[in-house]
Amino acid sequence: MDEPRRTEVLLRWSASPLTRAIATCVGVALAAAVAGSRWQLIAFVAPMVGVLASIGWQRPPAAMAVQARPGMARCFENEQVQTVAELTADGDAVASLELVAVAGMAAEVLEGATTLCKGVATSAQRWGRYPLRAKVDAVAPGGLLTGTATVDVADIYVFPVVPPQPTGIPRTELPDRLGTHLTRHLGPGVEFADIRAYLPGDQLRSVNWSVSARRGSLHVTERLTDRAADVVVLVDMSAQPPGPATAVTERALRGAAQVVQSALRNGDRAGIVGLGGRRPRWLGADIGRRQFYRVLDVALGVGSEYQSTTSTLAPRAAVPPGAVVVAFSTMLDTGFALALIDLCKRGHTVVAVDILEGWPFDGGSEPILERMWALQRSAMYRDMSVIGVDVVSWPGDITLDQAMHLVPDHGRRPARRRAP
Repeated sequence: MDEPRRTEVLLRWSASPLTRAIATCVGVALAAAVAGSRWQLIAFVAPMVGVLASIGWQRPPAAMAVQARPGMARCFENEQVQTVAELTADGDAVASLELVAVAGMAAEVLEGATTLCKGVATSAQRWGRYPLRAKVDAVAPGGLLTGTATVDVADIYVFPVVPPQPTGIPRTELPDRLGTHLTRHLGPGVEFADIRAYLPGDQLRSVNWSVSARRGSLHVTERLTDRAADVVVLVDMSAQPPGPATAVTERALRGAAQVVQSALRNGDRAGIVGLGGRRPRWLGADIGRRQFYRVLDVALGVGSEYQSTTSTLAPRAAVPPGAVVVAFSTMLDTGFALALIDLCKRGHTVVAVDILEGWPFDGGSEPILERMWALQRSAMYRDMSVIGVDVVSWPGDITLDQAMHLVPDHGRRPARRRAP
């Protein structure tokens, strides 16, 4: 949770119901006095006219502010988060506070609420940024003026809930760092690789005594080592045409979160780069549970730990040498495709996940156009594969881990050799 947020309230003042009632009585009485030639009615409404004339020299309205605790909250989909807002006013103005939830967010008023202090428990079924709004109603001293205002007092960022299924990475040369990915390199590990004769300098615990007894000389067991990987998620943040192309971009964030979650669970380092749009940003690769929430913050544009960029290519500092890049895009923006090609030229293993399904534009189309579009996408897949970028399709009816199995050599482990 973050620190409290104080928001100044600028009220829009207007005549109160009391003022309108007095003005109505004065108008009716003056009309009756003129129509019936009754001067007594003028004397009757004279005090009311004086009350209306006093609006101009009444004391100025009091300054008000709303303090919300916390000012910014983070939660996951369908998870409740509590926010307490308190209204402070200078002077004798009578005010009331009401917290209002925006569309898509459900709010439940907490017990113990007062006129100037309200608490709500909010939740949302879809990820995104939801402002919590406060509606302030105030009556100026004298009761002739009322003020109303609606201000955003807190921000609630709802993170997506990603499936627990792990998503693997394509087989590639991994950095020399202890991890959980089985490689063909010999070293410390548990997977059997081979039996060879003993050499000076070999550790005594690696000696295979049963084989040594049968062959009459010392032999050691070689094992395959496990290494860690650097995984960087690339998200296409460029504008998409309205219709199906815009609707499927929601899955890009869910896929990015799932890849990062799987990498961090395996002990790998993970980072994120968002290209396109008005605010391209990136976060360097790191490990730990805190990194997962940092990545989600960068995806939603929360906080200040990320770094901004104006380039259309992924910064070199954001992608460590030898990192595996998993990109999520509709593959409609040429600049994003050039960024993938640039990463491939740097020597990275790049996998692009195509989140677009079928015709990208809103409305129907001719069957011949849809067929031509499908052929064009197939040609694009082939051309990108020739360059070195593997493109896999992610339809909405399958999970991401199933789509990632289409990557060449994905998930294949080195063949195990049986010990003699």
